[in-house]
Amino acid sequence: MPSASRIVASLLAGIPAAIGVAFVARYAYVTSDTTDAGLATAALYAMTAAGAFAGPAAAIVVANNGRRGLLHV
Repeated sequence: MPSASRIVASLLAGIPAAIGVAFVARYAYVTSDTTDAGLATAALYAMTAAGAFAGPAAAIVVANNGRRGLLHV
């Protein structure tokens, strides 16, 4: 069971990450020519931005977990 400090740290790191993903998706939507292209581009950019935030966090969890993987947290 995660401690309260780990939960608070995750929330404090996750809020700016979610805001960053939203800004990237909005930028992709606003700079597109049509609504359809804007929605598709926004989804693609949001997935890329979410991976950019989640990838290093997952790597840190695995490194601190003795390299057993994410499922053994």
